[in-house]
Amino acid sequence: MKLHTTFFLCSLGLLQGLSAQNSCEGYFSFTEGAKRQYTYYDKSSKLLSTSTIEVSVVENADDGSLEAQLEESATNDLGKPMLDAYYQVRCKDSMLLIDLPYKLPPRSRESFSGMEVDISGDPFVLPTKLQAGQTLPDAYAEIKAGNSGMLMLTMQINVINRKVLGAEKVKTPAGEFECVKISHTMETKTMVKKTHTIVEWYAKGIGLVKQETFDKKGVLEGYALLTGM
Repeated sequence: MKLHTTFFLCSLGLLQGLSAQNSCEGYFSFTEGAKRQYTYYDKSSKLLSTSTIEVSVVENADDGSLEAQLEESATNDLGKPMLDAYYQVRCKDSMLLIDLPYKLPPRSRESFSGMEVDISGDPFVLPTKLQAGQTLPDAYAEIKAGNSGMLMLTMQINVINRKVLGAEKVKTPAGEFECVKISHTMETKTMVKKTHTIVEWYAKGIGLVKQETFDKKGVLEGYALLTGM
């Protein structure tokens, strides 16, 4: 996969046909034109960036899955453009399949903008039905980025210890949502290895509503909220 002025992420899917769509109604919106705005803050609630994601096209794929094409634009704390990205989202066999790089905050993905990017590994799997105590599959991805055939950056992402913690109501500037709460450990490695604990809240038909990131000592580093729809 080659990218230049934009960063392309490919993943996720749904089965074709009405019955298949019903079986894949989960923690994501497969409605054309649906928009989600996320605002990212540091531990002191200082604005870091804002990201808007729109579902531009929903269509049946040749393999029988339903795919959503997403467009994302992100701005920094000064309101200046920092990232334009394109994704494919799919759900198959009642499972959302998400490329791991999509789980990185915009500031992390910004480092790949303007480069040729190759992504390999396992998807981030999110079943459409979740319950407290459920464990979820690990995921791994490797990102290689460069220009003109020259490798400039390699990042490895490993997600482990994924658990469903239970149900919880969450209120954000976008509204109040009945959510399922999930935690996992994310390890990223470029020159150095970093380990974080991520806690996320997902709402049916909406997707991610809230996210908190903690360092390896359990100290809050930052958070993200759904701030617009």
